[in-house]
Amino acid sequence: MTQSEDTYVKILFRYYSNVLEQVTVALFVSHNSMKVVLVCNLMAAIITISCQHPDVNTPSVIKNDTTEAIKFAIAQAFFQDDLPAIYKLSQKFYFQDSILFTTDSLPFSILPDKLDTLQFKKLSRKEICDLIKKDSNQGEPPNFLYVRNFSKTDSVYSININSVSCLPFGGGGGCYIEFVKRKDSFVLLHKGYTNSN
Repeated sequence: MTQSEDTYVKILFRYYSNVLEQVTVALFVSHNSMKVVLVCNLMAAIITISCQHPDVNTPSVIKNDTTEAIKFAIAQAFFQDDLPAIYKLSQKFYFQDSILFTTDSLPFSILPDKLDTLQFKKLSRKEICDLIKKDSNQGEPPNFLYVRNFSKTDSVYSININSVSCLPFGGGGGCYIEFVKRKDSFVLLHKGYTNSN
């Protein structure tokens, strides 16, 4: 829980404590029905306002689950160099030792920046291909890592991880990974491969 969340909870607790105290006084000490109505209305208003406060944990939880799922899929694709044309991802680096990484199906903020010793440089597909095509000393141009498809049904994830070339007939391939989340870990259900030119 962040400091702002903690502060919000404390303020909310103080409000509820004060309201409860006022209701108790109104119900058991006073016989004035108007006071009871006013206090109940105040309590309803506070509850309504607090319910409208956004749940600050929800976006981060969603982001974390999706990011962790993508990291699991990449780890599976890289396991024993299973991903076709995996070697082409590291043929040349433009940003220190970072693999070029992109997707069209998810926000960039959800993509991981690294996985164990692997570093990723997140750019759009256009930016990556412009960079590679403008390189006059490119030699053998690298492929980029690409999350082609991402879907989740209940607790089952389906992700396509690909090694893609910017050049026609540059060579590449993909790894289709299906897995399920059980408690706090992911369990592989199926893995398949595709080659492409």
